[in-house]
Amino acid sequence: MKVIKWLDKYFEEILMAVLLTAIVLVMFVQIFLRYVVGHALSFPEEVCRYMFIWMSFLGISYSVRCRNSLQIDILETLVPKIKPILNLIANIVFLGFCGVMIWQGIISVAKIYDHNQTSAAIALPMWIVYAAFLVGCCLSVIRLIQVIYEDFILKHRQKKQEQLMEDETEGRDQV
Repeated sequence: MKVIKWLDKYFEEILMAVLLTAIVLVMFVQIFLRYVVGHALSFPEEVCRYMFIWMSFLGISYSVRCRNSLQIDILETLVPKIKPILNLIANIVFLGFCGVMIWQGIISVAKIYDHNQTSAAIALPMWIVYAAFLVGCCLSVIRLIQVIYEDFILKHRQKKQEQLMEDETEGRDQV
């Protein structure tokens, strides 16, 4: 259970840190070889591009988990009482958007897989690169469901429990 909680908390963060570290190391080696040794490799730019793509799509679900997505909050500022409802609506719309993107992503990845398309420098199957979009959207759906659950179901339960505690305290005070 501890492993699942740890993965829930750090999964995207660790993967993005590993990818960013790998990008920095690969580019450092490429720069060293190009300017110091005088011989550049042919694949580092492509590898870094694909790692950056994966890092970007993992970042979407990470931002959902941290509740740091871009929002226009003028209504929330003007009428703070409707903020929870607006957040719920925004999360449901984003959930629907991710659902459509997963559906289209499956179609795209399947077509690329069927055509056996590979990258130029490292001959990486391109479906792996395009799967980043699919994985990012799937992780976002999971994170959106978690956010909706935490923000609305758990908070509703907590409010009920607090209300019950207040009612019990008032009942004791009357006796």
